[in-house]
Amino acid sequence: FINLLQNSVDALENGGQIVLSTRDKGNLVEVEVSDTGVGIPDEQLYRIFDPFFTTKDVGKGTGLGLYVVSMIVKRHRGSIDMTSSEGEGTTITLTFPAKNEESKDGGQAQDDDSGVIW
Repeated sequence: FINLLQNSVDALENGGQIVLSTRDKGNLVEVEVSDTGVGIPDEQLYRIFDPFFTTKDVGKGTGLGLYVVSMIVKRHRGSIDMTSSEGEGTTITLTFPAKNEESKDGGQAQDDDSGVIW
């Protein structure tokens, strides 16, 4: 979450607002980070999760932040979605499976040999 918040801070060139929200969607949990920053041009949106791609000036970003975030989210069986409007801001929504209420172990973490703890 730190990387998403830092990206939002960086996008607020002339001030603005960052909103972090969560939602219980039954069997899913959503975490949303929204900002009123500069936004991302439409022609760059499709590359935003590519490794080494950055919208920041040279020397200001490595292009690994959103890539790493997307890999972590996928590793936890989640999904990541982004909407952005240039000059209006960006919203990133992370969606994760909620705790399985019917798990045999009472909801304790399990390792399924995939390297993912759930």
